[in-house]
Amino acid sequence: SMEKQLAWCVIILLSKQHTEGRNDGQFYVEGDILEGGTNRAHLYKVERDMYQGYRSSNSWYPQRDQPSILDGGDRRGQRFLREPPDQTAKIGEQVTLPCRVENKQGKLQWTRDDFGLGLGRDLTGFDRYTMTGSDQEGDYTLSIYPVELEDDAIFQCQVGAVKGVAPIRSRYATLTVTVPPEPPVILNGDTVEVLEERTVTFECVSKAGKPAAEITWLDSHNIPIREGVETVIESHPDGKRQNTISMLRRKILRSDNLRNISCEAQNVAESIPRRVSLQIKVEYPPSVTLHYTPHILQEGETVNFKCSSDANPPRVTYRWFLDTRELEGENGRSLVLPAINRTLHGTILKCVVQNRIGRSEETHTMTVTYPPVWRVKPADLAGEDGEPVVLSCLADSYPPPRYTWYKIDTINTVVGRSKNLTVILNHQSQGVYTCRVDAQGFEIIESSATVRLKGPPIVSGSDVILVGIGEEAELLCAAEGIPTPQAVLWTMQGSIMRNGGRKSIDSYRREGVLYSTLKIQDIQSTELGVYNCTASNMYGIDHKTVSLKLKEDVSFLIPLGVGITGGIFLTIFLLFLAVHCRRSSQKFIKEEISDKDEWNDTIAKDKHVLKVQEEEVPLNQHFDPLSQSPLVDKYININLNVQDPNYSAVYGNPYLRAGDTLNYRDTYDHNFSTEEPPMQYRATAGSSSPPLSSRVGAGPVVDAKYIFREDVLSSSLATHV
Repeated sequence: SMEKQLAWCVIILLSKQHTEGRNDGQFYVEGDILEGGTNRAHLYKVERDMYQGYRSSNSWYPQRDQPSILDGGDRRGQRFLREPPDQTAKIGEQVTLPCRVENKQGKLQWTRDDFGLGLGRDLTGFDRYTMTGSDQEGDYTLSIYPVELEDDAIFQCQVGAVKGVAPIRSRYATLTVTVPPEPPVILNGDTVEVLEERTVTFECVSKAGKPAAEITWLDSHNIPIREGVETVIESHPDGKRQNTISMLRRKILRSDNLRNISCEAQNVAESIPRRVSLQIKVEYPPSVTLHYTPHILQEGETVNFKCSSDANPPRVTYRWFLDTRELEGENGRSLVLPAINRTLHGTILKCVVQNRIGRSEETHTMTVTYPPVWRVKPADLAGEDGEPVVLSCLADSYPPPRYTWYKIDTINTVVGRSKNLTVILNHQSQGVYTCRVDAQGFEIIESSATVRLKGPPIVSGSDVILVGIGEEAELLCAAEGIPTPQAVLWTMQGSIMRNGGRKSIDSYRREGVLYSTLKIQDIQSTELGVYNCTASNMYGIDHKTVSLKLKEDVSFLIPLGVGITGGIFLTIFLLFLAVHCRRSSQKFIKEEISDKDEWNDTIAKDKHVLKVQEEEVPLNQHFDPLSQSPLVDKYININLNVQDPNYSAVYGNPYLRAGDTLNYRDTYDHNFSTEEPPMQYRATAGSSSPPLSSRVGAGPVVDAKYIFREDVLSSSLATHV
């Protein structure tokens, strides 16, 4: 009929508007599912009223402002006393969606995602859904138990129209269903083996959570790890749940060995997080520690070394080295070095430990304490006046040696505190210097050296040798000077003694002294007399006379009847006299020179020659005791015509004796070269030699009784001073 065709047109139009955006293929009128859908619904007579649309909760809903003109209702409005609110429920829980209607006239139904669940309280096909309450109370609450994931939807309570009464719809109530995630899984496994210092990425996955699970990484102390974490959320295939993937990027240290790292996953659907852990096994080369006793190593003691290692895998091998030399047969954790000595001081002891991952080593520089020993002792030195000389001493010890220099005089004076000492030579600075070395904890050692000024030699020996005819005579003299004389010349009455026949000369040096011995076998009476031992160096010449006498002719022997007291005094006097004579060349003797020279009557007529035993000896010739020149041979048997050889004018004569070395510094100011020296230190009248004061530094200054060596070659030479 015409009315049915019109009703169908209205239904189609309304359904098209009401279901805009839906894709389930159903047709709806006032929330009811029409026939042809997946669920059977009742078809109602559609009124011809025009619907006006309104929006509620961002959805479009048809609404009639006036009673339907089609159903002829009583125009009294039906309304909701209570509408369902939004709710959240965990899967498996029970949910109630309240709906109370006042003056209900039309049929009531609930929709889920705009899909009608059925008219009346009998919700056929929805076993978990129940409509509670009673019609008398107008309570049509929807109860869902247990809640499942498909219940995560929007629900609405609808009341259909009747004649003269418009349909009504409640607000949309969103039911959010939460689902706990699946237990987390670490994709790396239960155990991870990794090398030290490597960076590893750990991956933990928690699936099917609604909402997506939150993943937290924890260290072995249950402290959250924040650095190096990256999280990704992916959709689950059902479109409602989500998968969470968390990645931890971490550098592994050896301290992480055998420690756990945990992954926790949780969302709002559960109160206790789920956890999974893995154990880290770190493989690393050995870490070596070297111990030793005693802690202070002293020479002669035994030292024990122990090498400890931390390694994974723990199976290791040991090797020991001293510097670069491997100690054969030493392959254990311990090493014993018996009776260590100073040669090990500064040696590097090394323990090498190795496993299959790698090798490590620990070294110890051995510090051995030992007492000081000499490497360089101070040596005797000599030099010119004003010349600097360096004394050195060097010792080896640990702790390092400390040096102290002392000058030995009336009191010990500290003059230096280093291994080298510089001395400016002069009369006051010459003497004995001692280097003292001490090292903490050990005894002090010291050694001395003598510093002397260079000068002419001093010859010493016996004054008288008693011998019998036919016996062997042995004459000894010693020459000491700086520099040491090279040879000794023995003469008797001007004749040079040589090796051969019954005579032999033996010379040797010891500690800076030249010793010479003249031996004469089978002494004859003609060989008795005065012998002269002469020595020289670049600074001058000196001699010593030795009298060879018969034992019976000794006139100075004291009769046996002389008392003991007199003998003692005489012996002391003779000893004093002998010492005085030997040392006379080293003492400064201040003499007063008279206006009249006591030797005037012995001055040679020719200042260039001296008459000796009717022969003239040239004064300008230099005497060399070692030379074999004709000049020496010519005058071998010539005797001087003067009684005292010390005052001879022939400088090169073997009988001439050099005077004492003087130092004007003892008597005059250092600047004495500008002053006229006293008369007793000047050349005699008639001599062309320059004053002594003008030749200071050219050679040693001699006593006024003697002449300078260089005067030998001068054009005019004083016969005597």
